[in-house]
Amino acid sequence: MPAPYQSRTEGLLSMLVNITPGTYPPPIPNFPSVEDLAQVLDRDIIVFDHDSDQMLGRKENVARVKQSLKEYLQAGGTAQEFVEYYRGELLKDYEDFRVAQAEMMRLFRAGEDDELEMFLTEQNNAFQERGMRLLVRPPRK
Repeated sequence: MPAPYQSRTEGLLSMLVNITPGTYPPPIPNFPSVEDLAQVLDRDIIVFDHDSDQMLGRKENVARVKQSLKEYLQAGGTAQEFVEYYRGELLKDYEDFRVAQAEMMRLFRAGEDDELEMFLTEQNNAFQERGMRLLVRPPRK
C-alpha cells in the first residue's frame, strides 16, 4: 500500500491539522530541508481508490492548509511561523478543554449532578461549535 502523502511536509501538515481541537498538539518538527516547499505546495494530493472516508477527510484538510500556507508565504510569512501560530491556537483549545474538564470533575466530586448536567450541556455545545472534542461525564460507581 502506498504512503498516504508524497512528502514529509504533507505528513507534517497532516499531523498538525488533523488533531481534534482540545487534545494536546504534538511538538512541531522543522520543515524538511531536503524538500522544495514551493513544489510541495503546488503539487496535488493523490487520492487512492482504497482511501477510506476518514483518510479522504484528512487529505482534504491537508489540501486546504497547503493553500493557506501558500497564501501566507506569498504575503511574506514563513512556514515555521505559520505552523507555530496554528499550534498556538491548538494549545489554547487544549487549555480551554483542560479548564472545563477540571470544572466538570469538581462538580462531579461534589455530587452536584444538576449543575453538572447543565455545565456539560452548555460546555459541549460551545465545544461542538468550535469543532472541539467533547467532555464525557465519568460514570458513578
